Amino acid sequence: MSVNRRIRLNLRNFGNLPAIMLSQYDEGYNLVFEIFDGASAAGDLSGYTATLKGVRSDTLSYSFTGTISNNVLTFEIDTTMTGVAGKGTAEIVLTASGVVFATFNMPVFVEKAAVPDGSIDADVTRAEEVAEQIQQIVDTAAGTVTQSIAPEYDPTLTYAVGAMVLYENELYRCTSAIATPEAWTQGHWTRTTMAQDVSQLKEDLTSMQTATASDVGKALKAKTVTNGKVTEWEFGAAGAGGGFNPWSGKKICIFGDSIGQGYNNNNHSFVDVLSESGMFASVHKNCVAGTTTSTLYARLLESATEIAAADIIYAEYEANDIIGLKAGTLTTAQLVTAIRQSVTYIRNSNSTCAIVWLPLTIQHLSKIAGTDLSYYQSWVNAVYPVFAELGINMLPIFDTLNVNHASSDGRHPNDAGHEAIADLIMQMPLGTSNYPTALMTEWTGGAY
Repeated sequence: MSVNRRIRLNLRNFGNLPAIMLSQYDEGYNLVFEIFDGASAAGDLSGYTATLKGVRSDTLSYSFTGTISNNVLTFEIDTTMTGVAGKGTAEIVLTASGVVFATFNMPVFVEKAAVPDGSIDADVTRAEEVAEQIQQIVDTAAGTVTQSIAPEYDPTLTYAVGAMVLYENELYRCTSAIATPEAWTQGHWTRTTMAQDVSQLKEDLTSMQTATASDVGKALKAKTVTNGKVTEWEFGAAGAGGGFNPWSGKKICIFGDSIGQGYNNNNHSFVDVLSESGMFASVHKNCVAGTTTSTLYARLLESATEIAAADIIYAEYEANDIIGLKAGTLTTAQLVTAIRQSVTYIRNSNSTCAIVWLPLTIQHLSKIAGTDLSYYQSWVNAVYPVFAELGINMLPIFDTLNVNHASSDGRHPNDAGHEAIADLIMQMPLGTSNYPTALMTEWTGGAY
């Protein structure tokens, strides 16, 4: 079997990578790592070498040498990696001139091959497989899920209300905006119920080990893997049972313009991709081409029922805002007033939901409003402080795009572009509170 599995690898974030799941005896896999330096693609890596080493029970069991082309690292693996079922750890080592530059660890789960029909105690063996694989996930559930939800607390950063972090292996939500970097202050944070949810999830998975006769031959395994992250799990065949998804049961609403509508792409946008992914309990779409932030309040009134039940609300209007500022049909004061009015309505309707803004990057802005960035700068100067004050996170969705993601008009994404945006949202549903106070030059990794 020949499969390409792409995983993003960031040279500024050494340490653990998302887990991958393989099938026993599979070969011909290509593990592909797109190497980034922060938000930008890494530069010339021709002088680097890369090794993938596998460890099981403290013993080296396999080693592969990768090939590097531009910023893409590829390992072709074979049965020396997949021949033994069970849980292991793979280490990726980047060296330059014989000196280790970076190392990354990646959990590896090799699913045991099916027992041939007619063999002795086949059903018993399959049932044992179910218990073994579920136990592996039980053992790592709390750490893996928790790490995927939030980063470690960083005393050099600022945080908005609602931001989530890990501190001493516990999940916390910011309850008092931290405008100046500080050492950990317990009074500014509250432990979230997500930690309790993870504990409950572990109990639920443990109880699943008592498989009934109809469960024999089934196993909890990844159903959908996006950019190396498992976004959907399944028990047995597709649709056969529960999921292992920290966002399962969450409801989201997305308000936006032609990008969210899916203009020039048969009205199929990243919002529809999210809805089809099954990651969230529900996805509400209210996106109309040509609209701006000044219309957001009216859109919210149209979706009052969905707003009241939402866990996360996204807004995506910046493109038309910039066009309106340049044409003189909008002012920054009008936009700030609209944002405050909209957030007040949301908070009065739903005090617990997160609000995430989906902004542009400079490359995409130049496609819309030309090279004059003064209008963009005026938008940034007026709006970013309001976002920080109101606890609105941001997620720069266009940073994940490149020239291959543009539709025929050069301004709106195609199917691949919308899928890339949806992938980013599924990896970072709550966005980030650490956005800049000037032009987003550090968010311009794409070439869209």
